[in-house]
Amino acid sequence: GTASHFVGIVQDVTMRKRAAEELAFRASHDALTGLPNRDCLIEAIDEAVGADEPFAVCHLDLDRFQLVNDSLGHAVGDELLVAVARRLEAAAGPGARVARLGGDEFGVLLPLLADSDSHDQVEALREVVSGAVEIRGITLHVTPSVGFSCSPGDGRDGTTLLRAASQASAQAKRQGRNRSLGYRLEFDSHAGDRLLLVQELHQALRRGEFELHFQL
Repeated sequence: GTASHFVGIVQDVTMRKRAAEELAFRASHDALTGLPNRDCLIEAIDEAVGADEPFAVCHLDLDRFQLVNDSLGHAVGDELLVAVARRLEAAAGPGARVARLGGDEFGVLLPLLADSDSHDQVEALREVVSGAVEIRGITLHVTPSVGFSCSPGDGRDGTTLLRAASQASAQAKRQGRNRSLGYRLEFDSHAGDRLLLVQELHQALRRGEFELHFQL
């Protein structure tokens, strides 16, 4: 009736745990830059809203990035994206979250200093990202168009704030690129007007409502 021995089984699950951690990382991070992805950024923004601290959400779109891919190849374009990601991480500062949203688009959750204007902080971020980047002996000049929204005035959840920042970024690009622009309510109507115009143009093409008067 007295135990004299124990029999145990030991199994090494190190590789299994590493594989699970790698899958979780891939699901929430960008494979090229290692930055968090869109879903991860939205989750971080939602948490920041709950913390009730002032912050801005920035949407950065690299100007004329497609020209780099078309003229120098996607490998150079990828290296440029990685260089911009590292530059953003260094410039955003402590407490910020930097994410790659896809393509040449990046998002930043930027804590705001109480004694500083939000536009000044975003503009400082844009200026740090802008400038020359040397890749494979080629000097590329990077400029971003940056849109930003602020909590709580422009939204109370991550999806709304990021969409507002994206609309402001599109407006900044249309106004000449290489600039930062804060979100305004009229941007919503502009986006709706553009979508309606595109739909009407497609319908007009199908109905043959265009008439050519001059062609070079």
